[in-house]
Amino acid sequence: MGITCFFFEACDKVWKDRANPTGSENHFGLFTLEGQAKYALWEAVDAGNYAGLTLNRNPIKKSHQGNIKAMMHGVLPPPTQEDLGIYEIAKINTTQKLGEKIIEQAYIISHNALNQPSGHPSAPLKLNVWEGTCQLKISEKGIIILQSGTGAWWGAGIEIQGNGQGENLSLFENGKLHFDIKGTTKSSFNLGFQTGYYAEETLINNYVSFGFDMPYSLNEDWQHMTFNIKDLNVQGNLENVTAPIYIMGADQFDGGFIYLKNIFFTRN
Repeated sequence: MGITCFFFEACDKVWKDRANPTGSENHFGLFTLEGQAKYALWEAVDAGNYAGLTLNRNPIKKSHQGNIKAMMHGVLPPPTQEDLGIYEIAKINTTQKLGEKIIEQAYIISHNALNQPSGHPSAPLKLNVWEGTCQLKISEKGIIILQSGTGAWWGAGIEIQGNGQGENLSLFENGKLHFDIKGTTKSSFNLGFQTGYYAEETLINNYVSFGFDMPYSLNEDWQHMTFNIKDLNVQGNLENVTAPIYIMGADQFDGGFIYLKNIFFTRN
């Protein structure tokens, strides 16, 4: 939608992500905890709109003492459209429409060898980090790189850009999910696919768990993993797969890395 930022509430709230002081959850406000008006309100401060008002007993003043160079020193620019290309899987099957049953034997998210156009998604896949809780990107070699979060929670998904319609993988009910994985994180996490939508209260996470003391764990060498869809699926609607792959932290968050490649589904 072209949105790069939005205002969340009037004042910063340190309790939203207390374990991560620099996290965005603590800094959504128009005012800091000390009563400093952020850049968007500097003109209002100059106009005297807040004369006589205080916040946490401090008079309202401009942040950074009104010095725009000092303010910009700590600002990270939003990504340009060109930058966003690395965060999208654009290979699609142009003959397939979202909602139609995928009849191919393989449904390919990202793979170095499987490149037949008919096996690609029906719409682009966007790498979506949930609320800035971790980092996710694709390398030039097609490797999905996730740096896990360290806050109260973290998660990210590779999501169908379907304007309210997911992928129909109903013919894959008896099939398998395949991927190669390695990593350095000691965090426990869930990995699988999502069906439905959070806003419609139909979202279901279908996953397998990884962790240090679990049947599946990471090491620094690539491992090939294959899971039966039925073992992952917890009553999800395979006619509406909205995120073919998602990863969400479960415990012991440490900021380590998870790497994925050669991700695909098969019907048997």
